[in-house]
Amino acid sequence: MTRAWLGSALLFVALAGCSSLKLPGDETADRGAPSGPPPFEVTVVAPAPLKALLERHLDVIRLGDLARGEVIDEAERARLAAAAPAQARALLETEGYFDATVVVAREGRQLTLTVQPGARSTVDRVTVEAQGPLQQAADDGDATARALVEQLQVDWSLPPGAPFRNPAWGDAKAQSLNQLRAAGYAAATWSGTAAEVDADTRHVRIFVVADSGPLFRAGPLDIQGLKYHD
Repeated sequence: MTRAWLGSALLFVALAGCSSLKLPGDETADRGAPSGPPPFEVTVVAPAPLKALLERHLDVIRLGDLARGEVIDEAERARLAAAAPAQARALLETEGYFDATVVVAREGRQLTLTVQPGARSTVDRVTVEAQGPLQQAADDGDATARALVEQLQVDWSLPPGAPFRNPAWGDAKAQSLNQLRAAGYAAATWSGTAAEVDADTRHVRIFVVADSGPLFRAGPLDIQGLKYHD
């Protein structure tokens, strides 16, 4: 059985951007623009949504566009080709495909990535807990606190049966913290978040614990100006 533990920064893929700014009258702005054919041509064979994801973020494609017209030696070509399958699998994992097969075929400047994503993993079980003053108040019988803890569990937006995707995982955690903060626990944070991925069964078990921090209440009113106004 293959398992992987994913924390709150699940499979975060750092993707550098590229931008340029051309000012009026800047005659040199176009001189450094890439021109000519790319150093290699890449074809991605995959289902449409995943194909778009890979074409947008794979280094072997992005760096090829940035280096258009430049000479890339054979060692660098080989490195990019060898790194492509692992990077592709990491990108696919952000969409819940933890058992994908990626095959690279290279012929001269032609590079073909063939992707078999397999079945997408789904959420199997979710445990949402609170600790700190909120949970203490609930344990002491505070009906409002108890209702808030229960509502956090009910409103968790990545329920059992849902596809496990990195964006949805991040959104679910952000939504729960916002819910706590809107209820007066303005310093609420996560004391622990984890997802246990079973690649064999394609199931994910989620466990999150929110540290509520203190309940913030409105302080005393400070009214000024009544000397001249009612």
